[in-house]
Amino acid sequence: VGQGLHSPEPFHGDTGAWTRPSTLLRFPAGPGMIELELASPRVTSPRLEVWHERSLLLGPLDLPSTPTVVRCDLPDGTPVDRPVELELRSALFVPSEHGSRDPRALGVVLLGVSFEPRRASGGRDQAPRP
Repeated sequence: VGQGLHSPEPFHGDTGAWTRPSTLLRFPAGPGMIELELASPRVTSPRLEVWHERSLLLGPLDLPSTPTVVRCDLPDGTPVDRPVELELRSALFVPSEHGSRDPRALGVVLLGVSFEPRRASGGRDQAPRP
């Protein structure tokens, strides 16, 4: 579930949604690796940061205009009994300030999210899959 996402639209033969400069993503997870498929088809750098529970996990990043995967490690103490919240923070981009008619406040394009749980010592997953 995302708070701060614009409606889906086509990007590079796929479907994605522009984020707003601050977007909150909530999904089931726990300790493990989050993969975000992102793109930044804009004329200015997004300086993307990924935050979790008031801690900077990743960034600031300058993303390419084409889809790329960024990975964030959720620490061992990440609770498995409630959704994980990640905040994507980007520098503001308003296309109409750069010759477009689009007046939206944009961040980056989110094309996908996946989660790979960290394996417990017994070989079992520690967290549910989204």
